[in-house]
Amino acid sequence: MFVFSLAGLGVYTPIILFIDSLTLAFRGEKGNDIRSKLFYSYFIIILVAIILLSLYLMTHN
Repeated sequence: MFVFSLAGLGVYTPIILFIDSLTLAFRGEKGNDIRSKLFYSYFIIILVAIILLSLYLMTHN
């Protein structure tokens, strides 16, 4: 189950970032405010952490 959770988070993050960028493009906003930067940085940090954890678990076992 843990592997499915990691894979789900790894797939979820790019999809959310893609959907958010589409909504910003349709609204005509640039997304340079502090709220957008926090949103993007949060998901990018989660994605990097998931990739590093997955690599560690693959090499550890």
